[in-house]
This record gives sequence, C-alpha cells and structure tokens, in this order.
Amino acid sequence: MGPGDLRGGGGRVERRGGHRGCGSCHTTLEHDYDNKFNLRPLPRFDGAPSAVAGLKRVPSLPHPFKVHFGPLASGDEDIVDPERRRMLHQSTGALAVAWEGAGGARACAFSQVPFVEVRGVTDSANRHAPADFEANLELAMHNVATLIFAWLNPDQPAGEPYTLRSQPRAVPLRGLARQIARFLYRRTRQQR
Repeated sequence: MGPGDLRGGGGRVERRGGHRGCGSCHTTLEHDYDNKFNLRPLPRFDGAPSAVAGLKRVPSLPHPFKVHFGPLASGDEDIVDPERRRMLHQSTGALAVAWEGAGGARACAFSQVPFVEVRGVTDSANRHAPADFEANLELAMHNVATLIFAWLNPDQPAGEPYTLRSQPRAVPLRGLARQIARFLYRRTRQQR
C-alpha cells in the first residue's frame, strides 16, 4: 500500500489532477513499535535539516498538488479503518502513513547517512485504500518526481513543467533513484 492521508475525513481520493499532494517530513515516526517493558516514546528519525530546508525553498510548482511538511508515520500495517486512522493521527500527529520510511531512516541512521522522507499520497487510509492506491499510484509518483526535480534543478525557469519528459534524455526510474541518492548524499555532506 502507498502512503495514506491520516488527516482526511474519510472520503475517496480521486484522480483529479493529483490534488492530494506530496508529503515531506521533518520526522519519521515508527508507529508500530509496541514496547511493553517501559514507557519509551516511539522511535523518531529526524530528516536531514539541510534537505528539509532545501525542499521548503522549492518555489510554488505550476501543478495542482500541494507539498505538506510534517511528521510521517511508518509501520507494518495497512490503515484501512477510519477509527484506526483517527487514533494513529491523534497519537502521532502524522500527516500520512506508509510502510518503508522507518526502515530507510533506521538504515541511514545506522550508516550515518542523512535521511529525508518524501511521499506521494495515494489514498485516504480507509476502506477504499486498495482501489485508490492502484488508481493514484502513477500520479502520486509523478508528483514526487516533479517535487524532486524542482528541488534538484532550482535554476529552471518558472512556469516550465518539471517532468521526466523535460529532461534531455529518458532516465530509467532505477537510475534516477540512484542519481538522486548520490546527489543528496553529496549535498548534505557538503553542508555539514
């Protein structure tokens, strides 16, 4: 399942232009950490301050989605029940929930590599989540790519679309992810 919006009122996420947006977090919370021995807080992984600041400097994008900054919950659980969505939002304050964030954050912390989580929201974390995920995945990933290209190409003239097609050559997704990871690693190391 993709990232589900924890704030919504429970309606369906429709594909109208990707209005659901992207989430970029300053903190990833591992919400399914169930410690019975003490009252330690949930594991928290702060995003690299330079990466979060860079994403916040991205100018308004000429696209119909919004970028939201805040905590994202991460755990091994599909959120498809409105009551569970409400409880999770109340207990964490998270904007959205997804599976992999805490694992990536923990691996980066262990390796002393900067981390930031960026998500495209695909569903409203309710009973429609499986169908909404399938219907919105391509658009959500396009929104994430648009945000990342705008962040990595700050000198691109305003109003020009940030799309994969505007690049001089097609970049396979796996290669793009590798290029982005290398760039982020170098950028955050330089700013330490």
